[in-house]
Amino acid sequence: NDPIAPVQITDVKLDVPMTPGMRTIKARWKRGKCDSFVVAAASGPIAPNSAWQILTVCAKASCEVTLTTPGQWAIRIVGVYTAGHAESSLPVSFMIG
Repeated sequence: NDPIAPVQITDVKLDVPMTPGMRTIKARWKRGKCDSFVVAAASGPIAPNSAWQILTVCAKASCEVTLTTPGQWAIRIVGVYTAGHAESSLPVSFMIG
């Protein structure tokens, strides 16, 4: 049995609330053949040295996360395989109030 090669997560879609004070984001993406997913976020403008904070680890290709503060954010998803972690998805940036 050959292990499944890690594949980058694609098609990350976010449902971002437009109401000030609402900070729960719904995220979904295309599922690969991985065991679980790591959802990470960074606040502020995204740069190569941005600090990514793990928000949750889930088994489904969707989740809800609540962010602590308003402002500019980005979310990225990493697939976790038996053979290791895949490259993270491209970050999706957004603003919340």
